[in-house]
Amino acid sequence: MKKKFDYSIKQSSVKKMTFDKYVRSILIKLKGQPARSSIESIILNYPFNIPEICKELGNQYFESKKFVDAIHVYKEVIKIDGKKYEVIKKEIDTTYIPVTHNVYKTGKDIYHDVPIYIDVPSNVDTNAILKNYYAVNVYKDTLNLKDSLGYVAVTDSISNNVLLGRTWDAKVNKITIDNKIYLKELPKNQVYIGGSLGMQNPSYLTVGGNLLLKTKNDRIYGIGVGVNSELNTYFQGTMLWKISLKK
Repeated sequence: MKKKFDYSIKQSSVKKMTFDKYVRSILIKLKGQPARSSIESIILNYPFNIPEICKELGNQYFESKKFVDAIHVYKEVIKIDGKKYEVIKKEIDTTYIPVTHNVYKTGKDIYHDVPIYIDVPSNVDTNAILKNYYAVNVYKDTLNLKDSLGYVAVTDSISNNVLLGRTWDAKVNKITIDNKIYLKELPKNQVYIGGSLGMQNPSYLTVGGNLLLKTKNDRIYGIGVGVNSELNTYFQGTMLWKISLKK
């Protein structure tokens, strides 16, 4: 029989948790849970895409829907200009704009140390030495920068035992990070005031005033007072619940 896991977390505890701690508090109950670093990586890459978290972790030890329902208890709230909003989505767009730069310097403009001379062996191939002396030797090297920042390539040309010139060819990415946060206003209590007019028959009318309170949970409570055609006073109370219709 498949073992059932308890995904419930106390509401009082949720308010004190960051999102990653909240996810981990649920995952810690799962048999064969991924390593800590894997969990943090998943949360980092998919902080507000819960189905992707379930997909990444797999459903071997838990049911995706229960996990989603448990995660959705958590709400990240931020304050802007003193007003609180719920964060419903975050997007991070990174743009790389390559910037190229090419510089050439002649050998005489590049600093070099004083030559150090050594004794020449007696048994040397003079023709080979002269051939290598007059040859133009080209050396190339590339420095790749970290974090996809680009590279710097260096090309040196050497002949007659001197540096003829050096070329720097740089391509560095200018990185622009665009953070987008999608918000929605937190539900709040709302108060309404208004009147009512009723008719049982043309000779029997009622008129009154009503005060309604709509709560954060979309429930409505109201009280009212009025009179009828015979000037009798009446009082009334109202309780309404929201009906969710499936699309």
